[in-house]
Amino acid sequence: MEIKAEDYRNQIDEVLKKHGLSAANLDLVDDFGGEARVTKCFKIQKKIYIKKVITGQEREWTISGLHQFEEDKIKLLNDDWTFLKHMILREICRILYRYKDDYECAKWAFYELKG
Repeated sequence: MEIKAEDYRNQIDEVLKKHGLSAANLDLVDDFGGEARVTKCFKIQKKIYIKKVITGQEREWTISGLHQFEEDKIKLLNDDWTFLKHMILREICRILYRYKDDYECAKWAFYELKG
């Protein structure tokens, strides 16, 4: 099952706004030039890129990288919007807290999902 990021653009913009960013801080892209990823950010420029269409396979391998988290948290990511929101929040964390590692940003994103 594919996730089309554009379908969630209004919700994404609200998440960005909540964290002091704007719609201008996000671009939707076709791919990352062969890199196996669904999002990317440039911290200094405060720019987040997300794939326009995220395939089921890309979602699966992204979630598999979160194996250190509890199963109940991982299950939340079966919902399309929750998965997308978690990915955006991870990139927001990388911008706001530049020195946090991937695990810390994923942990922060799970916490922010509650809010």
